[in-house]
Amino acid sequence: MRANINFDIELERVNETMLALVKSETDSIRGAAHTIETTQPHQLEQRLNEVVDQLQRNIRQLEQYQSMLVSFARAKFETTHPPEDIHTEASQEQLMKAQEALKTLQSMQQFDKFIDSINESNQSTEEDDDVKPQEG
Repeated sequence: MRANINFDIELERVNETMLALVKSETDSIRGAAHTIETTQPHQLEQRLNEVVDQLQRNIRQLEQYQSMLVSFARAKFETTHPPEDIHTEASQEQLMKAQEALKTLQSMQQFDKFIDSINESNQSTEEDDDVKPQEG
């Protein structure tokens, strides 16, 4: 179940608040790593599926936080700089930050694809294990 939370904070506290939210995801990510570290061979399939699901939820949440930060930065920039200042050094800095955020998002998506390939490999291995040799 998911919830949508809306609240107002001082503009100066946005990054501090977002950092707290981002850091809260690290507990879950560490938990996923711990699950893998303590998994026994007979638990691998079930535990790996659980970990992949959790990491995908973490990635989606981090992507949402990333998008929010870009939106905050854009809104802050637009309110502090008149439209004629669009080609200033500050706008170049914002563009670079947005490009960096895009690269981070792309890296996360590549990681997501990697996890998907592991899942697919596990599924194909399961299907191969289910095939019984024919007696001849």
